[in-house]
Amino acid sequence: MHDLLRQKLRELFKHHGTSLCEDAELCESLLFEVCAGKYKHEIVMLVDAIEEGVVKDLLNPPPDLQNEELFSHLVERLQENLGLKRKRAVWTVQSWEMALEEEVTTSHSPKVSPKPRAKKSSNSIEPVKRRIHRWLGAVGIIIGLLVGYLFFTDTEPRSGQLQEQSQASEVIQASAQQLQPQQPSDGSARPPQKSELQAPQEAETSPKVQVPQEAEASPKVQVPQEAETSPKVFRDRLPDGSLGPEMVVIPAGRFQMGDIRGEGEEDEQVHWVSVASFAMGRYEVTFAEYDRFAEATGRKMPSDNGWGRGNRPVIHLAWKDAMAYAQWLSQQTGQSYRLPTEAEWEYSARATTETARYWGNNPNKGCRYGNVRDETLKQEKNWSNIHNCTDGYVYTAPVGRFQPNAFGLFDMLGNAWEWTCSEYSKKYSGKEQRCVGNPSSKRPRSIRGGSWGSKPWLLRSAERGWDKPSRRNIYIGFRVARF
Repeated sequence: MHDLLRQKLRELFKHHGTSLCEDAELCESLLFEVCAGKYKHEIVMLVDAIEEGVVKDLLNPPPDLQNEELFSHLVERLQENLGLKRKRAVWTVQSWEMALEEEVTTSHSPKVSPKPRAKKSSNSIEPVKRRIHRWLGAVGIIIGLLVGYLFFTDTEPRSGQLQEQSQASEVIQASAQQLQPQQPSDGSARPPQKSELQAPQEAETSPKVQVPQEAEASPKVQVPQEAETSPKVFRDRLPDGSLGPEMVVIPAGRFQMGDIRGEGEEDEQVHWVSVASFAMGRYEVTFAEYDRFAEATGRKMPSDNGWGRGNRPVIHLAWKDAMAYAQWLSQQTGQSYRLPTEAEWEYSARATTETARYWGNNPNKGCRYGNVRDETLKQEKNWSNIHNCTDGYVYTAPVGRFQPNAFGLFDMLGNAWEWTCSEYSKKYSGKEQRCVGNPSSKRPRSIRGGSWGSKPWLLRSAERGWDKPSRRNIYIGFRVARF
C-alpha cells in the first residue's frame, strides 16, 4: 500500500523500541510527524492495531496458535472489530510484522520473510524488559512534572457568556418559524417536532458579531444575509432550574461541501448539500457541562490529562459517551439534541465562506480564531510544522477565548477534534448527511475541526478525520446540535 510508511514505522521502532507499541497516542503522533500529514488513513489503521492488541500478540504470540494461524486470527480481528477490508487488514498486520522483525522470532505471515536476526552480545543490547522498566520510570517522572506544571482549572467566564433574564427575547429562524417550548413539569422529555426548531423562553439575542475581513462570503451559498452578522443565541432550561449549553440558530442553506479549493485529500470530493435550519452548540461541550451529566448519571468522569477542567473542552471520551450526553440533554430539556452530521458540521464551520478556513486562506492568522499548533506549542514540545503565530496555549484552551466565525460559533477549527454522528466513508455517498443507522456499529465515525496539535494543512473547514467509536484520547471532544 505505502512502502514509505512501512519504512518510517520500522525506523521509529528501532529508535523507540517497544515503547512505540505500548502507547497508541505516541505512535500516532510520531507517524503523523514523520509522514508530514500524509497516509492518515493507514496511520490510523496501524495505531488501531495497537489498541486491538495485534502488536502485543505479535510480540508475545499466544501459545495455542501456530504461526500462520496467528496471522489469520489477527487479520480477522481487525476485519471484525474495525470493519476493515481483508486487503487492508492484511497490510496492517504485515506492516507491524516487518517493523517488529528484530523482536519477533518468526514471521506469522506467509508473505513476509523477516531477515535472520544477527547474534547479539549479552553486553551489546539491553534486555527488553529492562528497557521497558527504564522507559516506564522515565515516563512516570516526566508525566509527574508535566501534570504539576500544567494543572489548573480556569474559572473565568466564556467570551460572550449569556446571563439568564426574566424577559426572553425573540429567536428568529431563516424559515420564519417560531415556537415556545413547553417545560415538562415532571422532568420527562416531550417528543420534539422534527420540522420545527423551538425557541426557549430563556432565549436572548447575542451581541452583533462582525464578519472577519479575511472571510469571503460565497455567492454560491444560499443563506439570508442577516444571518452572517447577527447570530441568535438561546439556552434550554433543565428541570433543576439550571441552563443547558448555549445554542446558535443556524439558518437553512445550500453549499458546496468538500475541497472546493483543491488543497485537500481524495476523500474531500466537492458536491452540493442542502441543510435545514437547526441550532449548533456555540462552544465545544466543556468539562463543567459534561461533569454535571456524569455526576447525575453515575458515569465515570473523563481525565483532563492534568490540563484543567472547568471551561476547557471535554476530552478522553468515546463516541458513545458524547451520544449519551446528547440523549441525556434531550431527556432533561424535552428537546431533540444529538451530534451534528458531518454535512451540518462543515456547513456551520464554513459560515458562508468558500475559503480554506472561515477566517481566510492564510493559516498563520489562525491564532486569532482558535487554539492551534503554534509557537507556544513549539517552545514547549519542540514540534515542527506549526502555524507561525502565538495563541498563548500549549494544549487545550478554555472555550470562547478566540474570535468566532460569521455564524457566531467559537473554536470550530482547533482546540479539539469533534465527533459527528455520521459514519465515515472515504467517498461521499450520502452518509455524511445522516447519522449512523446502527449506534452499536463498530464502523469508524467522522471527526471534524482538528485540534490544538493539528498541522496547518489539517486545520481546514473541509478536512476530514475519522476514528473508531470506542477511541478515547487527548485530541477529541464534541459539540451538540438541536433540532
